[in-house]
Amino acid sequence: MGKGPNEVTVSPDGKKAYSANWAEGSVSVIDTSTRQVVATIPAGKGTHGITVTKDSRWVWTTNRKSEDLMVIDAERNEVIATIPVGGYANHIAFTPDGKEAYVTSTESVLVVDTLTYEIVAKIPVGKDPHEISLED
Repeated sequence: MGKGPNEVTVSPDGKKAYSANWAEGSVSVIDTSTRQVVATIPAGKGTHGITVTKDSRWVWTTNRKSEDLMVIDAERNEVIATIPVGGYANHIAFTPDGKEAYVTSTESVLVVDTLTYEIVAKIPVGKDPHEISLED
């Protein structure tokens, strides 16, 4: 396991768990059938929040110190996109259709298009929003 695990999430298919490792700036991939770490992926500085898409194909993580989001290909265990957010990022939630990700960041909630990885809206909400949840 990486240094400074902060948050853990399990993929919707139940095959893997992912740990956001704050101190190390990485994501640990855990095989839930063997309960073993099978990969550690460098993922930016201050890796904080982590979530997996409904199809278990993509892992998104926030990085508070490098002020970005990273998208990880869950099959290849590698970062495929880095999205600068211009402030610390905390947590991520996907819309039920998976087309947008909502990300809590410095004084706002960012809306990110999950196909283009572009920030399409910045919603001011006040100081230091943290957790976020979107229910089906």
